[in-house]
Amino acid sequence: MERVYNNLGTYPWILPLILFVVLMVLGATAHPLWIDEAETAFFAKMIVKTGLPMGFDGVNMSAANEATVLNKELVNHVTPPFQYYTVAASFWLLGQSAFTARLPFILFGIASFILLYYVCLKLTGKRSIALITVIIYSLCVPLILFSHQARYYSAVIFSGILLFYSCLVLIEKPRRVWPYFTFVLAGLIYVYSHYLTFLFFYPALYFSVLLQLVNKREWSQVRTFTIKYVLLSLVIVVLFLPWYYSFKPSLNQSAMTVFSFDNFYYIMPFSILEVLAYAH
Repeated sequence: MERVYNNLGTYPWILPLILFVVLMVLGATAHPLWIDEAETAFFAKMIVKTGLPMGFDGVNMSAANEATVLNKELVNHVTPPFQYYTVAASFWLLGQSAFTARLPFILFGIASFILLYYVCLKLTGKRSIALITVIIYSLCVPLILFSHQARYYSAVIFSGILLFYSCLVLIEKPRRVWPYFTFVLAGLIYVYSHYLTFLFFYPALYFSVLLQLVNKREWSQVRTFTIKYVLLSLVIVVLFLPWYYSFKPSLNQSAMTVFSFDNFYYIMPFSILEVLAYAH
């Protein structure tokens, strides 16, 4: 019993995490896959069979967005593939079911929950604030819903939090390699999950960290952090380009046409303000 109390003192996020996991699992087992999740599962099934997100299995064809996401070879060349290959790995290891389709994203939800606690702890230095934050997180209905669906949502949440945490470590002039590795890894998960929202989030993340440095008047760190951010960004871009040029995604196809450059410049200031508000 004493060990349990000691663990709760060291890891106070355990109890709210248990609540969060229970609510996610109950949601994940309460209903079958809805249309977008079914699309994810369909492409994942085809990856297990062919290695590619094919839109036709010989009998059924994916009609998402009137099948405009498919190229002439009937391969999905518009939607970033991370969610499909993640579910495919789950299908290959555990078999095909609604729960195994959702399981990887439940795990991302758990990782996001734990990571958020340590981000808040690093920002504030107060366990009480970090604990209150994750308690609120564990009871947030939209997050519970987003964190167990077989879509890119929880992967984007996780990678966004991990990018922010990596930035907080990078401004401390780390001697180890892992913050650089986690930054690139998180960036790749994000951009391969949903590269359009990545275009909004990524510059907003930079300005949120930059504002912290400016507020602390750490002018030398501004230059150092900017150089690191740009160089690591180049690594992410280089590792994203092979898929982009291989599949040549067209934003003129599917529902993605709603995202024009006019929309981008209109939404960007609000995205930056949102991330700054979260950071503070």
